[in-house]
Amino acid sequence: MALKRPEIRKEIVPEIPFPQFLKRLHGLWETGAHLSALGQTGGGKTTTLIQVEDGRMTVVALLTKLRDPLFAHLKRRHYKAVTKVGEWPAKDWHPKVMFHIPSTGLDRESSKRQAETISKILHEVWRRGDVDLFIDEIAELTDLLKLDTNLRILYKEARSSGVSIVAGTQRASRVPLEMYSQPRFLFFW
Repeated sequence: MALKRPEIRKEIVPEIPFPQFLKRLHGLWETGAHLSALGQTGGGKTTTLIQVEDGRMTVVALLTKLRDPLFAHLKRRHYKAVTKVGEWPAKDWHPKVMFHIPSTGLDRESSKRQAETISKILHEVWRRGDVDLFIDEIAELTDLLKLDTNLRILYKEARSSGVSIVAGTQRASRVPLEMYSQPRFLFFW
């Protein structure tokens, strides 16, 4: 008996303009719901996530690269730049904040200090609540900085604190499984 090639029906995927998509997304998005994005470098993942966050009220963005290109993009969008938890202003004064926490070197000690600072920020996000935590490349925090336990706990605790985690990655590995099991919204490129 010969196998017959299955018929493939091409369905038309509905398309809507991006501003209309964002309006619908924000209408469905409840406080504490997470969003994850997976796509290759240069695919538009970061640009899309920045535009998604434009429609959100309170955002904390983590910038981890020494010359992070996000810095200029977020500055133009009126994010307040801070480098220490103690500098974090009240939401009423600056509802959108970016923590610029680059490594001070390419050695383990520098990475350890960077991880300690980011761990304090993650704890403060969880403690304060009612905010979006924007992480452009979550694999850097889990794989390089070894903050996987912190992030896994935050994913599980965040919803009850009103924290929405908005995270992107280039690969489906070396990130918390919760990045795929906990979010309400998953974007793929």
